[in-house]
Amino acid sequence: MPLAIKVFYEGTSKESPYVAYSSEMDISAGGKTSSEAKKNLVGVIEEILSYKSEDGTLSAYLQELGFTKTKSKKFVSPELSFVNVSVNANISYE
Repeated sequence: MPLAIKVFYEGTSKESPYVAYSSEMDISAGGKTSSEAKKNLVGVIEEILSYKSEDGTLSAYLQELGFTKTKSKKFVSPELSFVNVSVNANISYE
């Protein structure tokens, strides 16, 4: 199941300064590097999906998150879009 992962440097923790976040799953995980944060996030997502599958709640869980089931019983993630937003030059970001 393809998912978008956003990785950013948060820096508040020396052990896990990088955070990987999946908006479709609404889950995040940290790591010492960007790659480690992504790897940890994938591990957490796989663990949750496995648990939900074992206890029979996977379909309901994914539908709660906005996934839809196709006629072939595969799940499709919610639409993900990127848009350009104008920034007012008079706004201070400091």
